[in-house]
Amino acid sequence: MSRRAALRLMLERRSGALASWLLPAPIGPRLPAPLRSLLLGARVHRAVGRNDDAMALADLHNLAEGHGRHDLVHRLLFRRGFRPKDPASQRRLLWGVAGDPVFQESHRSYALIGLSYRSLKDGDHAQAELLIPPIEAMATALENDPATLACGRNNRRNRSKLLISSYATLLHLYLLIGNQDAVAGLGERALALAGRIDYGQLPADVAYRLTSNFARSLGSGYLDAWRRGDGAGQRRALAALEAVRLETLSPRHGGSGAQENHRRFVAGLLESYATGLGEPASSGPMPRPEPIEPERLLNVATPELKQRLTEFLSA
Repeated sequence: MSRRAALRLMLERRSGALASWLLPAPIGPRLPAPLRSLLLGARVHRAVGRNDDAMALADLHNLAEGHGRHDLVHRLLFRRGFRPKDPASQRRLLWGVAGDPVFQESHRSYALIGLSYRSLKDGDHAQAELLIPPIEAMATALENDPATLACGRNNRRNRSKLLISSYATLLHLYLLIGNQDAVAGLGERALALAGRIDYGQLPADVAYRLTSNFARSLGSGYLDAWRRGDGAGQRRALAALEAVRLETLSPRHGGSGAQENHRRFVAGLLESYATGLGEPASSGPMPRPEPIEPERLLNVATPELKQRLTEFLSA
């Protein structure tokens, strides 16, 4: 964050009361644009802290439309401490962002993903059912766009990363609602993508950060093949996971600033699922030891999701 952005953030955090007094006053519409922008940002901070999602959404809309500012929407989506503490208020605000075309497409997409993880934590089946169609539409559009796998945008705006984030999100949503066929289909889609992706076409930071969610999605393909006794499918999934592991070891990721240790996660997942298989033959059935900690692929490991995964494996 630049010094200027850090100073603005500090002022906004401290000016909520002043903003709430000045903006509705007769002078409010006549304030200089930079000051009005700062005061709108301050009122967003105040509204979020008070669970006033309607005010927060209105001011975020005005900042985007009137001032070209999307930084606070970004903060809302990727800094969970900046969301309303009340779950209902948080859901309303994220739905508002997801449905307002004034916001950037990537922000609307990640609002849907944020809502999904709220649903997973709450065990909210009804909201999960509402979220699946728009996220499926997003994933399908990304799959069908030849430019997706050569996207040069940065982390939060990269279309390849968004596609793989969509896969991981759908995997969890389908598990929550007990749609086992869709869980299996998600693994197959990830395996198909593994045959097309060229990490060298993506920015190094993006290629590294997407590896954990890609491994989760590929892991579901492995577990599906395991439960069906499909030796060729298991080998295919393990080979795809190994390719992801090798990508995490690329020298170009040595200086990554990612907080999550994607290298360790991918290696652990692969080791867990491959344990006990020894040196499998090139064809024929695979040995069938129980995968160690199949729930490793879960981003949100609630008791309900663990149970749904167990049901998937035993179906």
